Amino acid sequence: MDGKLSYYDIVAHIVPGTLVLGVLALIPEVFGFSIPSPRSDAVTLAAGVPITYAVGQVVQAVSSFMQPLYYKLWKGMPSQVILEGKSKRLRGVRLDKIITALRQRLDSPADTPEQRAALFSFAMAICNRQDLGRVSDFNASYAFHRALLTTGVLTTIMLAAALVLSELGVASATSTFRPALVYLLILSLLLTVIEFIRARQRGEYFSIEVLDMAYVQSLEGSPTPTTGVEGPA
Repeated sequence: MDGKLSYYDIVAHIVPGTLVLGVLALIPEVFGFSIPSPRSDAVTLAAGVPITYAVGQVVQAVSSFMQPLYYKLWKGMPSQVILEGKSKRLRGVRLDKIITALRQRLDSPADTPEQRAALFSFAMAICNRQDLGRVSDFNASYAFHRALLTTGVLTTIMLAAALVLSELGVASATSTFRPALVYLLILSLLLTVIEFIRARQRGEYFSIEVLDMAYVQSLEGSPTPTTGVEGPA
């Protein structure tokens, strides 16, 4: 990794940040007031991009915090699901060959969840050391969809709370504004459901790329890393 911002890194912050900021800007309408905005489009754009990126950073931080919950709902870390042969994307003879090659190189069994986690960390260390394949791209793609999942969760909570307050009469939103809240809430729920599936898929794709690349390097006999670096999946 060269430390430069990649396309995925920018998109993974700008898109979630824009969606969350848009809902945050909408919520005051429920209470009968609005947030003033610059009259100049140029000023709005110049101020909006860094603000949305900063909000995206917050979303990514929340995503990392919520990741253990996602793992539980997915019935395991994507890498663990793959290594246990529970995924249709990598199983059978191909998976057995990868595990055998990496296990021999690590000189450790892969029978328990802890041992399989160590095996995946070893594979990640091989990939990170030599910047193999498209591991970084798959990792960034997983982070992007995980952030969109968190965006869906956060916006659903905010919109649901605004709708409840409006229905209870706590907020001063007009009755004509409530259908818009319901519509946005439905869209937010759809985003959450879709990204719940896609984030899990991207996590598995990332794990498969790590294992494939580490397996290929093991066959080529590259130097063995002395430390492991555990990836997000």
